[in-house]
Amino acid sequence: TTTPTMQRRKDGISWEHLPRTFQDAIWVSRQLDIADIWIDSLCIIQDDPDDCAKGSARMCEVFQFVHLTIAASSSSRHPDGFLNGYHKG
Repeated sequence: TTTPTMQRRKDGISWEHLPRTFQDAIWVSRQLDIADIWIDSLCIIQDDPDDCAKGSARMCEVFQFVHLTIAASSSSRHPDGFLNGYHKG
């Protein structure tokens, strides 16, 4: 999310426009019946230093009661995904 894309993000993000890594993380969350997901680059306005600072300051709060942390370490880039085609999304 950036300042120019903020309103579009608030209006919704179509599944097809999400990078495969995000789709994979959302798919895993849904399979585990976890309703909420935090994706830094969607939840923090990337080109706004104030929002980045606020978002960074909230990390302890965000992760304090987390059920699951997904590290997409098998993916070198967002478009690649990390489930290697395990699901069709």
